[in-house]
Amino acid sequence: MAVAKGVGKIVAIVGIILIVIIGIIIVSQIAGSDTPVKSIILKTIDLRGASEDSVKRAQMISSLDTVVSKVDDPNVEEQWGKMTECLATACPDDAYFDMIFVATNDHQTDIKNADLLLNLLVVNRYWDSEDVVEFSKSLSEVDTQIQNLQNRKAKGAWDDIVECNNECDERNNYYFELIRTITELS
Repeated sequence: MAVAKGVGKIVAIVGIILIVIIGIIIVSQIAGSDTPVKSIILKTIDLRGASEDSVKRAQMISSLDTVVSKVDDPNVEEQWGKMTECLATACPDDAYFDMIFVATNDHQTDIKNADLLLNLLVVNRYWDSEDVVEFSKSLSEVDTQIQNLQNRKAKGAWDDIVECNNECDERNNYYFELIRTITELS
């Protein structure tokens, strides 16, 4: 009888250990995997900065196309279709911003800091517009959200945007740098 109790305890302990190990594996896979929207954002930024090397650029376009098809979202696919129309020559930065906006907006629950990204894109869009109220709300919200991130790189990129005041040549580079930083934190 004492042997049976000892074996029962050992089986129970081994069972608990297996459950803990399986739980750790599941959590690490979920935490370590990139969501498709995160990949779309990062690949979009990479494509924007792609060199003139046609093979590398073609690989980046193919890679982004694959990720877009995996998302299976008509809005993202439509935006990607619009973007592919200008990729043969040169897309304006607004095409890249729009792609990031649509992917983020449609998949807010899939990416941490989606609200911050969306507010940042609104700030970018309305900086010089007549819509002072929408711009001011988003600008204030982004400033608060950046402070709450407590990330030096994000704060530096945000400071560059604010200091630039939408007037410097590097303006869009600062936005894409901040979008990348925020996305990588997700």
